[in-house]
Amino acid sequence: MNMRTARMFALGMMFTLLIVWPAQYFAGPKEAPKPTVTDAKALLKKEDYKVLTKEEYAKLTAKVQENQVAKPKPAEPQKVTPSKPKPEDKEQTEKVNKEKEAVEKAKKEAAEKAEAEKKANAEKTFTLKITDGMSPGEIASQLKSNGIIKDSDKFEKYLIDNDYHTDIQIGTYKLNSKMDFSTVSRVITKNN
Repeated sequence: MNMRTARMFALGMMFTLLIVWPAQYFAGPKEAPKPTVTDAKALLKKEDYKVLTKEEYAKLTAKVQENQVAKPKPAEPQKVTPSKPKPEDKEQTEKVNKEKEAVEKAKKEAAEKAEAEKKANAEKTFTLKITDGMSPGEIASQLKSNGIIKDSDKFEKYLIDNDYHTDIQIGTYKLNSKMDFSTVSRVITKNN
């Protein structure tokens, strides 16, 4: 993308923002219409609730109070009957279950990551055999493929920049992943 295209894109975004923002700001959020009393009654009846008038409610509470005063019952264990779960309870239960699953998944991923890091940080050893005519690039790629170094290009550049590439000696060398570029270079050039 060249400079002119980037400027036109930015200018288009700015004009779009200047048009859309005032429209949204002045239109404001639209509220849902409030349900009427008949709508509310219909919804409650649909959900198996009984709708009472104030007078019916007063009569019912008076009856309950008379029954409680007239006949005190001995304490019996009450049987709890499961009621029909409300949609909100189902949603809440599903939400809690999803959260638990997410937490378990995160714990599992963290454990796997820790195990992978532990394996990655474990010291690896490798016996490097340098033969006549091997280039620094070949040596670096062998070290990388065996887990001694992480970046073969950087190691090769290090050898060349520090003039180790001309002093590499033919032979067999024991190396490990805890060694840095300097240590590996000194070992393979026998500059201990």
